Amino acid sequence: MAQPLHLTLPGVGPVEEIHRYQWLNLQRKQLYKGADAYFITAADLDHHPSEIFGKQFEQINAPDTILIERNQIPVRRFYVYRLKNYNPHF
Repeated sequence: MAQPLHLTLPGVGPVEEIHRYQWLNLQRKQLYKGADAYFITAADLDHHPSEIFGKQFEQINAPDTILIERNQIPVRRFYVYRLKNYNPHF
């Protein structure tokens, strides 16, 4: 989804969780001061962006939910948070 829209999608977290994104991050543009971002996490991982980024974003909006279904049965849920106004020096 990010590639056709020309968006940068860095992986954040321990290498055991983000796998190859750890190395792809080295090739991608970094966030700049004032940038907005999206944080996507699986519901079963129970991560909240404020735990990871602290106060690096001025605002973290309530998440939207993406429900993955197979044969009309919910099998996985993802949360998409919008993070606003990045400040790397916080």
